[in-house]
Amino acid sequence: MNPIILDHFNAVEAWLLQSPAVVVYKIISKAIAPTDGKLRVKVNFVDGGMAELFEYVIVSETSLNLSKYSFHWQDKHGTLKCRWDNAPHHPELPHAPHHKHQADQSVIPITKIPNIFDILVEIEKTL
Repeated sequence: MNPIILDHFNAVEAWLLQSPAVVVYKIISKAIAPTDGKLRVKVNFVDGGMAELFEYVIVSETSLNLSKYSFHWQDKHGTLKCRWDNAPHHPELPHAPHHKHQADQSVIPITKIPNIFDILVEIEKTL
């Protein structure tokens, strides 16, 4: 078990525990190996919306690198608000594979790779 990854996942859970926007969350899966880790969380928000957050991280020396991610956010009716991911299904976009699916079904490039904390801050700001 890698202590850098464990600290990161514990920080995510601490954020979820203290966030005024979060009603309840559930760790769907968490796996920590010597050099990588995966975390999948389902979060319910005060407005009735929810998010499914996934990240796969890899440790190189002393830094944590986000290798794969999908941060899906929807409203209380199940309608997509937005989803950030790096699945390679939009190679035509600048900065591919990083992109954002928007509520209007358009897909836009993103220049800054988001982490789970960036997403939680953005969601909190809107609630």
